[in-house]
Amino acid sequence: MRDGESERGTGLTGFRRYTWWAVPGTAVLCLLPLYGGWLLDGDVPAWARAPAVAALAVAAVASAVLLSARLAPPDPDGPGPVRPPRGWLFAAVAATAVLAILPLLRQNYGLWGLAPAVTVAIGATYLTGRRRLLLVAGAVVLATLPGGAVSLAAGDGEFAYAALFPAGLIAFTVWILLGPLWAWDVAGRLDRARRLEAEVAVKDERLRFAADLHDIQGHHLQVIALKSELAARLAERDPARAAAEMRDVRQLSADALRDTRAVVHGYRRTTLDDEIANATRCSPRPTSTPG
Repeated sequence: MRDGESERGTGLTGFRRYTWWAVPGTAVLCLLPLYGGWLLDGDVPAWARAPAVAALAVAAVASAVLLSARLAPPDPDGPGPVRPPRGWLFAAVAATAVLAILPLLRQNYGLWGLAPAVTVAIGATYLTGRRRLLLVAGAVVLATLPGGAVSLAAGDGEFAYAALFPAGLIAFTVWILLGPLWAWDVAGRLDRARRLEAEVAVKDERLRFAADLHDIQGHHLQVIALKSELAARLAERDPARAAAEMRDVRQLSADALRDTRAVVHGYRRTTLDDEIANATRCSPRPTSTPG
């Protein structure tokens, strides 16, 4: 997933867009039509519609904000995992309470558990491991109590449906929201691993280039220094020999420049025979003691 692909929507950015529609979009589209249809029912009293409409609007916005925040890529240098915005979390819990109590008072056992199911699923997305399991299991168990209690008090004979359907609704909602988020988390880890691999490759290439440059420059500079010192000593005693040494220095400088350019362009190809010949040619000639 290269940067260009991400800009065109075919990389991680495109997958995030798909996950957004699959998670926050699904949560909002579940809340609005189902609760909206219930609010349009003529049997719902007027005193219940105003708080229900306000709570529905808050719950939809809070769900979209919380799940969108969960989809934000985590900061690799941050202190820990993504945390939910507390203000929106409290707003979602308050709206959930209203959307659960009002339908439950009307003995609507199939609807009252939807908002709590979405809120529990949102909370589960921010947890991991045992804490997530405890939250979901506890919510499933507790979801059997309100509907069952209302059904027993009303004596309508729908105890099994009133107790079990909300529990199943919570489990199902958690499952459909956590599935795409799991895939998103895996994609995020793979993307971070790809970026880390690219950084390591760049560092390895820099180390390789530094090693090659050190081998070339170090060898040539050391020989140039020796030959220059030798030429300085021979300048007065043997000018012809000193001139020959300086010609070697000039040739070594040209060779060093050529090899450095080759390394920079990545075209340096050195064989064992070339290295032996270069070492032989660059070796200082033994100085003769003038008689």
